[in-house]
This record gives sequence, structure tokens and C-alpha cells, in this order.
Amino acid sequence: MLKTKLLAALAAIVMIAFAVPATASAALRVEPTTVRVEYKSVETTLGALQDEIGETHCHDAKGKGQLTCFATEREADLDLLGRGGLPAEVAKVTARKWGVAVPKQARSTGTADATSAAATCHPWVTVRFYDYANAGGSSVNLYCDYPDLRAVGWDNKASSMICLVCNSVITGTNQYNVKKMTAFQEYNYNYNAMTTTFNNVINALNDANNSVSSNRVYFN
Repeated sequence: MLKTKLLAALAAIVMIAFAVPATASAALRVEPTTVRVEYKSVETTLGALQDEIGETHCHDAKGKGQLTCFATEREADLDLLGRGGLPAEVAKVTARKWGVAVPKQARSTGTADATSAAATCHPWVTVRFYDYANAGGSSVNLYCDYPDLRAVGWDNKASSMICLVCNSVITGTNQYNVKKMTAFQEYNYNYNAMTTTFNNVINALNDANNSVSSNRVYFN
């Protein structure tokens, strides 16, 4: 009972979402027709791939603005596990979710020397954006900060997010030295934002769905 109340309280704390006028949701959506992605070792565009398979689940493990995509979240998760691209705690939860073991090379301690405030890419995925609220629809896993999410075809697209390097909901510990994860409505980390300091889903308010244009990890 105590743990349930604790989780509910923490969930309430992290629901800090965009507070924007209704007109903001009417902004033109940037379609990802020219963003180059790799799918099954073949280069295509994100727009063409979405037309072909519907949902896409991608990551930028190969570098900033370079997406590798999959048809299911399971495929994307397993690829990230194999690359060692998930923080240690998240890797364990993900492996358990899909009924697999954490690969030995993926047993990261999270102590890689890349957690500086000036860093733009990190040794593991820091944030996962979803097309719909409550972690639904297509997703993108980002190692890098993006002052302009058009670089990965996710400008004005995300409606929910999970910070994968924030404090544990249960223990409150943070081995990655992350202060918070913030997604901004405008480019270059500007204007209204939704922020999370815990590893659980945070939704944008209805008026702000599909209005994220930049994201950044802040370190202590």
C-alpha cells in the first residue's frame, strides 16, 4: 500500500506538461519526407517507411541525425540491448519485458565519461519519444540532444516521453548524474516545456500534443 501511494505521488510530481494556448496545436506539422533512415539495411526516408509499415520504432545509435528503424518496439529494444545502448537499470527491465537475457557486453555501469553539460550525444539512450499519449504509437530513442527535432523527423510529433537516465521511481537514485530531461515546444531549447526527473511516462497536455521541437538532458 505504501509503495502504491509513493508511486502515485511521484507520478503526480512528474506530470509537469506544456501550458500553451490552444492555437499552438494548430502549428503546421513538419512531415519527415526527407529524413534518411535505415530499415533492414536499406536506406529510405522516414516518411516512405511510415507509409510502408505504419508504426516505426527508431534510434540514433549510429550518430546524430542517423536513424535505424524497426517495425516493432520489441525489435528496436532488442537491437539497443545488443548494442549496449540502454542504461543498466533500463536494460534489465527491458530484457525482462521481452523474456531475454541482458547481453554481457550490454551490462553498462553507466559510468562512461560522457555526462557533461556540454555533451550533445551520450553513451546510451537518454529519452524515448512516442507519437501518442501514454507511450503509444511510433517511437524514437535518442542518444543525442536535438536543438531541432526536424533532424530526425520528430518535430511537432511527440505527445509523450520517458527519460531513461533520470532518477529511479522506487529508490530515487541517479547513477547518471542527470538533473532532468526537458522537451521544449520551440527550437534551440526555448519556450514552454515538459520536464521529468523520473523514469516514467510524462504526457503533454491536450493542447500541446505533437508540439515538441527540441530536447535536452541537464546534468547536475
